[in-house]
Amino acid sequence: MLVIVGLLLTAAALVPFAARAGFDTSFSDPLGDTTNIGNPPQGIRDSADVTSGTSAAGATSISLSLTTAGPIGYPGALLTYTFSTHGPNNTVGIWLNGTTLACEFGLCSYSYDYTGSGGSSDTAPVTPVVSGNTLTVIVPRAWGGDEATYLLTFSTGAYSADFTQSSFDEGGQVNQAPTISNPPADPVNTDVGSLYSYDFAANDPENDPLTWSVDATPTATWLTIDPSTGVLSGTPSAQGSWDVTVTVTDPYSGFGSFSFTLNAVTCGANTAPTITNDVSGSQTVGQSQPYTHDYDATDAQSDPLTWSVAGSAYATINSNTGALVFASPVATSYILTVTVRDPCGGVDTSTLTIVVSSGSGADSDGDGVPNTTDNCPNVVNPSQADSDGDGIGDACDTGPGTTVDPRTTTTGRTTSITIAVTKNQVQWSRTGNNVTLDYLTEGTTTGTVNHLKSILITEYRNGSHEISQAQAELADGSVGNFSFGFHGTGPGGSRAQWHHHLLGTVPARPGDPSNANDPNFRRVVACYMAYTDTSESQWNFACVIVVGEGAGNTGSGDQTTGTVQPVGGGLGLPVILAIVIIVVVVALLVAVVLMRRRKPQAPAPPPPPPPA
Repeated sequence: MLVIVGLLLTAAALVPFAARAGFDTSFSDPLGDTTNIGNPPQGIRDSADVTSGTSAAGATSISLSLTTAGPIGYPGALLTYTFSTHGPNNTVGIWLNGTTLACEFGLCSYSYDYTGSGGSSDTAPVTPVVSGNTLTVIVPRAWGGDEATYLLTFSTGAYSADFTQSSFDEGGQVNQAPTISNPPADPVNTDVGSLYSYDFAANDPENDPLTWSVDATPTATWLTIDPSTGVLSGTPSAQGSWDVTVTVTDPYSGFGSFSFTLNAVTCGANTAPTITNDVSGSQTVGQSQPYTHDYDATDAQSDPLTWSVAGSAYATINSNTGALVFASPVATSYILTVTVRDPCGGVDTSTLTIVVSSGSGADSDGDGVPNTTDNCPNVVNPSQADSDGDGIGDACDTGPGTTVDPRTTTTGRTTSITIAVTKNQVQWSRTGNNVTLDYLTEGTTTGTVNHLKSILITEYRNGSHEISQAQAELADGSVGNFSFGFHGTGPGGSRAQWHHHLLGTVPARPGDPSNANDPNFRRVVACYMAYTDTSESQWNFACVIVVGEGAGNTGSGDQTTGTVQPVGGGLGLPVILAIVIIVVVVALLVAVVLMRRRKPQAPAPPPPPPPA
């Protein structure tokens, strides 16, 4: 009796499922995609494993059918089949005795309810017909509703007599999300005190009724959207700039959105913006080598400004910040025009000439010194000053970081600022020709900190070690499957808190340790430096062990032990990580990362409760 009561309760839960209208349709479903519990026999799996489904309409009825991987039925089993469509208004629930293939407990029925939209409703028994591996039921045509599109879905369950073994399947036709078909240009500029209006439109593959909504940051109570028509409108009473997201949603959780910047300005006696840091002379780079420049501009009215660049498809510029990136594989000359605009039509332009060289004359930083002889090829240093005579120019060799171990250096160290590592979670492994990193450190600083850097030091059991190049701060980003970031995370992006993360897989390099237990490898030390000024005249540090012996420790200052020996040995883990960082940064400058959102599948319904 308890088993019957439990099954009846589960049957009640099956009655309203997803729904719609339409009527002639079909779908296929993968063979062998069931979810199995308790290693059920093949007959139970085959009875639940749907491979296709159809819906065919007659004058007064709809014929629904499912085809399974094998004959439907298994001695002593309970078999359940549910038809529905992608809305909330109708369902067909079938419970079969696995031996007789008759309806179990009388639980074979259809149900629909369209009264909410002015339609009808009904619930009545159905008689399923099983023929080999096909189950068919006939329902009234009204079951499909009165809308234009119809997506058929299903779920199944097959349970052994003692409920210790079961198999489930679900699938059918999936609802597709709507998309906004006429987004406005970004940014949008409108006058203070004037009505702004824009009529959004959307496409929906199923022609579902759609609902519109809008969100603005900061809050813009003056801006609203008609939820039915998609007309966005409002009259700003004061100057401002808002990040606006318009979203269109169908009744089945599918949605599309578009984000843009909306500026409200007063365009009376407007003064055009002025670019303040033009680039003089031509800049020379090698093929596929990046050239970057952060343009800046002033505007008398403090209007929000928009940047653009023309002249080459290899050039991009951040429309909000003016950060230019150029990298071309073609050796030739390029003339770029950088433009800054205010919302009132004020414009200023700047011309930049970049020469891409295929020979030894490439000059990545544009300082007039070819890369082949430049002691800082990616940092402007026409004087080539090298105070310590180590072959690395002062412009990229300031303070501890590039080749200096901060644990053994005291010049410039100060207690006016502090830095500490508070979280140290790093995993590193090598499989074949790939190195996988999951690197996360977090920390804090005190005092006035101008910027941060990090280095990695590989220590070997023979006492030698290797020091990577210093890594400057880096905004969160990703290239392919590799994500990264090293920056402040405190209030407003301050460095009172910070984090450093690297996650992904990259090719191994010759000489890399085969794994963290390599007999030649001892450990990797991560050192983080905080600086008081751009010249890095004063600094403090924290060094912790991230891989190998003692890994996972935290704190400030030197949290490592042992004698640091002169540099030597082959290519080690910090070099691997440093190469990864460099590759990631360069790739980020030239890559376009496309992203898209995918709606998750609904979970399978739970099985009936076991018998008492």
